[in-house]
Amino acid sequence: MLDFTEIPGAGGGPNRDLFELFAREFLRLLAFEIVESPNRGADGGADLIVREKRSGAGGETTIKWLVSCKHKATSGRSVSGKDEVNILERLEQHQCQGFMGFYSTIVSSGLQEILMGLKGKREILVFDPARIERHLAESDEMRALASRFFPKSTNAIETTERAAEQNFTLVPPDIGTNWKPDPSFVDEQEGYYFVGDFDLKVKEACSILRLEFDVVRNNNYAWCEIPGRKPDAAMGEPLAAGYFLLAGYKRYLDGNGLLQEIVALQKDQHVRLVISSRCRATDRFAPDKVTSSIYYWTEAPTQIVTIEYECCGSRYRESHLFYFPVHRMELKSVDVKKLT
Repeated sequence: MLDFTEIPGAGGGPNRDLFELFAREFLRLLAFEIVESPNRGADGGADLIVREKRSGAGGETTIKWLVSCKHKATSGRSVSGKDEVNILERLEQHQCQGFMGFYSTIVSSGLQEILMGLKGKREILVFDPARIERHLAESDEMRALASRFFPKSTNAIETTERAAEQNFTLVPPDIGTNWKPDPSFVDEQEGYYFVGDFDLKVKEACSILRLEFDVVRNNNYAWCEIPGRKPDAAMGEPLAAGYFLLAGYKRYLDGNGLLQEIVALQKDQHVRLVISSRCRATDRFAPDKVTSSIYYWTEAPTQIVTIEYECCGSRYRESHLFYFPVHRMELKSVDVKKLT
């Protein structure tokens, strides 16, 4: 994990522009063309101006981005709406089609709402610490850039590679959801609904890529589907597969467990995770007479929540297995695998 306080703040001194210079070199390696570099004069709300070329079936298009750098790692405060005022006016002033936030701390819920409100009008892109760190592990050039600006952090990462160890704690609430299905309320045709409501605590900063949900019994896997949705259901709709509640803002999952956008979480952060699925009868791998009854799956099910995520430049799958010794869900075990 990179320590962004290694880059001095903007309070003064010869290195007060270092975070903006880091942003410039970072974006250059991502193939953005630098139109205007950082300077110490009045910038009109633009720390950098960069240009992006996109190629597709319809030809080549160009997006001009206004880059706003906010370096608050020393204080640890989130970037708020008060830090980013008059975004549309600034874009018009600099004749830019997109707004890019480049931040050393996370975005506040207030600013998140402002940016979401602009998405239909302008291109919006935010590089927060987790996203920056993920890109810095993608190539030798990026790793060299990280070593240049974060020498202490990168030295620590090189000497201690992260093992495949548990990164999340999932705790069900004391009341409400997460109860064993009651056979008297189960329909053989409709199956039963599972709603998982968890307090999720993060051990190390990471980016969550997708989630999976399974119902298992005696090594048989039930057929599960999202209630009322097709696998490619639009995200953000009432019957989406679930969501992360992060700073008051819901990051939705579609029927494939894919996120509306990658969720970047910080060390020791707490978020709420809500997922839902409908358990159908029939073992999806080897159906037989026994597993074809929905009541087979209500008797002693194990419900598995799997999180795929990136941390310290590697990808992991972490599965939390829950069972029902009586009625309420309890954690049985956690399995972690390093993918790359």
